[in-house]
Amino acid sequence: MSGLSDLLSLLGLSQPGGPVSNLHQLIKWASVPLTIDGPTVQGPPPSGYQISSTTRDMATLEGRMAKLPSGTLAALKNRGLIGPDATDNTKFQVNLELRIVYPSVPGQPHQVGGTGKLPVVLLNHGAHPGWVTTPVGGPVTGVTITRSQDGYAYLQDALAQHGIISVSVDHNFANFTESHIETRADTIIAALTLLSAENTDQTSRYFGRLDFTNIGLMGHSRGGDAVVRAVQKITASSALSSQYTVEAVCSLAPTDFTGGAGIVNHVSLGPGDTNFYLVVYGALDADIFGGYFSGNDADSYPGSGFRHYDRAGVSKAMVFLDNCCHNPFNTVWLADGNDSNDSRVTSAADHQSIAVDYIGDLFRWQLKGEALGGRFDGRTPNSAGQHAALQWQFGQTVRKIEDFENAGANDLGGARTVANPGNVPATIELFAKITINGTVIGLNNTSHQTNVLHVDVTQAAPGGTRVMSTDIPATSQDWTALDTLIFSLSGWFDPTSIATVAAANLPRITITLLDSSGASAVADFNVYGATLPSRPVWKRLIFNIPHQPTVTLTPVFMRLETIPIALTAFTGISLSAVAHLALDIVLGNNTHVFVDNISVVKRQ
Repeated sequence: MSGLSDLLSLLGLSQPGGPVSNLHQLIKWASVPLTIDGPTVQGPPPSGYQISSTTRDMATLEGRMAKLPSGTLAALKNRGLIGPDATDNTKFQVNLELRIVYPSVPGQPHQVGGTGKLPVVLLNHGAHPGWVTTPVGGPVTGVTITRSQDGYAYLQDALAQHGIISVSVDHNFANFTESHIETRADTIIAALTLLSAENTDQTSRYFGRLDFTNIGLMGHSRGGDAVVRAVQKITASSALSSQYTVEAVCSLAPTDFTGGAGIVNHVSLGPGDTNFYLVVYGALDADIFGGYFSGNDADSYPGSGFRHYDRAGVSKAMVFLDNCCHNPFNTVWLADGNDSNDSRVTSAADHQSIAVDYIGDLFRWQLKGEALGGRFDGRTPNSAGQHAALQWQFGQTVRKIEDFENAGANDLGGARTVANPGNVPATIELFAKITINGTVIGLNNTSHQTNVLHVDVTQAAPGGTRVMSTDIPATSQDWTALDTLIFSLSGWFDPTSIATVAAANLPRITITLLDSSGASAVADFNVYGATLPSRPVWKRLIFNIPHQPTVTLTPVFMRLETIPIALTAFTGISLSAVAHLALDIVLGNNTHVFVDNISVVKRQ
């Protein structure tokens, strides 16, 4: 066994007579290019993400290593971590370790269990000191290795219990060379190449057992950037896309190095890249929170999972957990110290059961066809009992009505009208650029990168409440095969303290549907839930950054939360002829309301 069987038993994942998870350490030489990439200026304002150079040339690697303490490259070679390519000694290779956990049956530990080809999930860690040369300062005589790839053993065991082969990939070469995204993405592709060779090797236990049309990718921290980039590289290459199909992707507490304003090489997922994208992120994360510099905003480096979610153009969900942070999802990182000393951080066991719930269920759902969609739209809570604010946009059928990205028209092509009744300013704005009380809320208070309908109810007076109406074209008016209206909602919460967040009004909105005959039906917070959206989490972060003033941030993320309303709540209208949708504010709400992503779906 590869460990943590007790945890699996508590989670109900070990079944007598069921599959046994077995560990195999596969170590092979791999062709991984060294790519220098990242922000060209690390400070405000960032100049954007760029790829400076890519090489597998040994002389170039030696030149780069020459800047390090003497003996560094020799020590890496002696330890068997880097070496010349056997077919061309002017090139270097990396000795790549893959921690493979697969299902088998008792008594046959070297035989992959089940029948036929099994789904394959690659797990990818982020930045962590992996190869540490000793003594510090040199001349170097040795290398100490931290095995971050061992930190997801509990998740690998859980996947094996459900007939999924998982591969935790060693990204220490990228860490040592300070690559941000590109080398990590190439390492993922190199790992697939090694696995493909195993699949065609008649002497391998994996011969004919790996389903490369049914791949899942999970990346943690910088790995969360890298998995998105790896999918982009696979779909952009006819050679790679003919071999590998990535069905589902998860970014766990990801960085976002490419998402600044005006940058043309954004890393994002679009139609044809994958079937489903999931972001899992903790509100108390002290490593990844949207920017490290004074004056940062939602366009700053290095960004967070909110931007990845907002940019993704595929079926998607985001799980934002009130009491989770960064390191405990990886047990090796946790052993080196927690990233947050906030007393509200939940236990390591909770972090790991949450990962099994959301990441494990994602791959069981998307790769195995199990009916687990309710985990991602709020119908099935996590087993740790931890609150999560969810965003989601997926279903058996999804009809997008309004994301406020198109000027003058909704996503269906119908006309949109934004009104300002009763002294209530209503405007469509980039969420992070909205100014409230003289402050741009993107300065530490949201990481979203999306347009929203912003309604200032603080000035409301009698005289009207309707702030938006949008037309549904005739070809999209029949909703009888659909079951749920969803929209994203948030509000302004004074970020001064925990108390001011708790005292703020929850945003209120009323939705009216009108059919082609003029009949109407209304749903408000009494229908969708008087405690929705949930309140954001307040925290304070203080940083001493070289060559920068001490930075104090209070990142209360005003995050959007998806609100579902069953269509059965709209009584008295014909769901076969829904012609208009309208939004009204509630007088006396006395806050700022933010609305986005209105869709109607048939849930899975």
